[in-house]
Amino acid sequence: MEKKEKKTSPQFLEKNKKQANAYLKYSAIGFQMAIVIGGATFLGMKLDEYFEIKTVFTVICSLLGVGLALYVLIRQVLTENNQEKE
Repeated sequence: MEKKEKKTSPQFLEKNKKQANAYLKYSAIGFQMAIVIGGATFLGMKLDEYFEIKTVFTVICSLLGVGLALYVLIRQVLTENNQEKE
């Protein structure tokens, strides 16, 4: 029969702390992506209003926002990966 870790053991608490940190890190990245994409889309909407165009700038800025968000995501993950290796 396997031993179960007690919920107050240092190993159990350290394992849960690492899992919580990982969840927080990746949920923060998701919020960051949403803010970048939302901000770019908002900028596109304001540019469409200013130049009195249908949705040209909204589409362009939202696509640029997605590209920028993916670039930031990849850069952040690679940086964190390099820090873990060291």
